Amino acid sequence: MVIKINSSLFNEEDCVNKIDTILGLVLHRRYELFFDDEDVLENSFWINEARTNYKELLFESFVHTIEGSIKYDVEINEKDDISNKQYSIDNGIIFLEGKVLIFLENAKYDSYFIKGLISNFKNQGKKIQRFLDKRWAAFENCGGKGNVINQISHILSTYDNESLESYNYLRAVLIIDSDRKYKDEEYRDENGIVKFCEDNNISMHILEKREMENYLPMRLYENIDLLNQSELEKFKKLTFDERDYFDMENLSTRVYLTKKNFPMFFDHEAMSQEMLLNQCSHQREPDELIIILKKITSLL
Repeated sequence: MVIKINSSLFNEEDCVNKIDTILGLVLHRRYELFFDDEDVLENSFWINEARTNYKELLFESFVHTIEGSIKYDVEINEKDDISNKQYSIDNGIIFLEGKVLIFLENAKYDSYFIKGLISNFKNQGKKIQRFLDKRWAAFENCGGKGNVINQISHILSTYDNESLESYNYLRAVLIIDSDRKYKDEEYRDENGIVKFCEDNNISMHILEKREMENYLPMRLYENIDLLNQSELEKFKKLTFDERDYFDMENLSTRVYLTKKNFPMFFDHEAMSQEMLLNQCSHQREPDELIIILKKITSLL
């Protein structure tokens, strides 16, 4: 994310430390800074108070902005104007310091799917991995579709005492199974999750296939003896489209649960980008996995 600090704030005494807080986030490479006002470097209240490393950062950002013609995503201004992506400096700090949350139905197991995408699509996943490593982003558990709204509402409630509507502070994406049983079945939003996400400005991705396990290439698990072999033979005879909507729990046995064991294959050394792309090549949206990573990255 690229942020801009309105030039007028650099001449307000009570903003000096707050500007330093924001620049600290830039200095640690959490965000990029759009800065195009050379006068601030020469004549402002802040420049006389600033520490050397922040002065150097501002100068480097000025050169980068002018030479790179970059655009900013959020502006820190004197007043809030959320429709134009402008935050007051106090609300801006709350917004910028908050974690990016990746909501999953079951964070313990479903996170393997996202981690697998990150590790196999290195160009698209590199920034996401860095944010996870720095704890600037995190996986958040929802406990199934029936609890999605409750869990997200709980996170939103932590902002109830702030001056803006809570959703203006939260940067989040929800990734959920479609639970479709066949290709042309409409997604049944029985819990009202889609409207809830729209109302609260939460990015959302409903998987094209039935569930995350359907994105797993068969070659990684077809030789597991503990699977239900009769169901596995049925599965092998299905078309690619039919496999997309097969209930993978049918392959489970008392000693081997696919919902527990299959997700770990996404982060397995045998997995590859080519295998994942092939698994989606026949879909309506063959680039779905890259789209998921882009939705996450757009929040960082």
